[in-house]
Amino acid sequence: MADEATVRLSLAFEKGRMSDSVALAATTYDVSGNNYTRNIQDVGFAAPEAIALGDLTVGGWCYFRNLEADGGNFVQLYAATGETAFIKLKAGEAAIFPMIAAAPFAQADTAAVRLLFFGIDL
Repeated sequence: MADEATVRLSLAFEKGRMSDSVALAATTYDVSGNNYTRNIQDVGFAAPEAIALGDLTVGGWCYFRNLEADGGNFVQLYAATGETAFIKLKAGEAAIFPMIAAAPFAQADTAAVRLLFFGIDL
């Protein structure tokens, strides 16, 4: 089978008379195995903690979403423990990207947050 994973990305800006947008047409990928993970993880604020990847290996697409309500805490994502955060998700925000980190970590701001993770091995 082929083209089992589909990624759609777009970003738009409009303010006053200025506007612009970019979009990537739906791109499909072959999935070599059967591994994917979808979970909601409670992420604490005392120290970065490992993202539960399940059986995923390095190389694939991932989606993260901070499930906190508006005004809730933000969460930061790290490629590994001891590294600098590379993504900050405020309450309700999400990110999708191809992940190459073998052991990503997350840390909440001032109280625990619920973080949705969905990842697909390619």
